[in-house]
Amino acid sequence: MASATSEQLFAIGQMVVSGRVNLSDLNRDKLQTEVIGNPDSFAKEFTRFLANGARITIQIVIKSFKVWREITLAPKTADEFITELEQVGMIVTNWAKSMMRKPEFKTLKGPVTLKLARSTVGDLGFTEEPTTDELFARIQAAGGKLLPPEAGPQLRKDYDDQPNGDDFSPAMKQIAHLDGHPSVFEVTRHDGQERCLRGDYAGPGRRWHLGGEIVFALGE
Repeated sequence: MASATSEQLFAIGQMVVSGRVNLSDLNRDKLQTEVIGNPDSFAKEFTRFLANGARITIQIVIKSFKVWREITLAPKTADEFITELEQVGMIVTNWAKSMMRKPEFKTLKGPVTLKLARSTVGDLGFTEEPTTDELFARIQAAGGKLLPPEAGPQLRKDYDDQPNGDDFSPAMKQIAHLDGHPSVFEVTRHDGQERCLRGDYAGPGRRWHLGGEIVFALGE
């Protein structure tokens, strides 16, 4: 019989991680029912899968994401972004403005179109709240990409039909706030409020809620 495929490993792994199946329940009969192939071969591959940090799970999760939307980035200064956003009634907080006026806020030299995915932190395979370093490393190790800094303001501008109560953070290299705290942008429209571009603390050890939403670029 053929050995277990990556998809089969992922299915069993998800069952174990979610608590739907206990490791002690994965006997021969259970494996024969759940996996097409040789249960003995599967057991060896599943052990390697776990020892490898569930890398197969990460790859499958990232590849399963559909394009949420596309954005086109073009050279633009911080003040140009701020003016454009405020002219259409959007709010740019002082925190966000301070980030945009830092040297780290470097815009791309030419027009670039990016395909974006949007996910909850939990849908990236985490079962406990990850740190910023863990979250961003997971995205990149699985083939996703962090966004350039201007993606935050551009997403704010483009997402003019953002529903009330919606918010997300672009995955990006952090930029220090005026107080020195590493920060990322946050694109929000809280109930009863205007569409807003904020800054949000994102130090290396910050813990991200599993239900929080993150946006990143899809790889080729």
